[in-house]
Amino acid sequence: MKKNLSKVAGIALSIAPLGALAAINIISQVKVLLNSVVPILMTIALLYFIWGLIQYIRAAAGGNAAEEKQGKAIMIWGVVALFVMASVWGLVAAVGQTLGTGTGQNANTVITPGALIPQ
Repeated sequence: MKKNLSKVAGIALSIAPLGALAAINIISQVKVLLNSVVPILMTIALLYFIWGLIQYIRAAAGGNAAEEKQGKAIMIWGVVALFVMASVWGLVAAVGQTLGTGTGQNANTVITPGALIPQ
């Protein structure tokens, strides 16, 4: 039984680096996806906010309190959507920088001790 356990442990330890590389690859792919989708979604959220602003101004000029309230709600949800998307985008960038998959970096680059010393 101990031999089987040691074999399983040996196999698990030998493939553990592959799991780490897979995690970095997945995070890198998510970042690429977000970098292409987030600007589109942010534009939609900004247009939604502007639509709420237009409704609010029309309702305020016309004296319609119900539509004014609806315009305020649309503006609030537009701002919330922009904030959430910017926050998620920032978190993905921070995780990418932490794991070395950030913009301008190559995950396969080997850093030598001499490279860290300024010339």
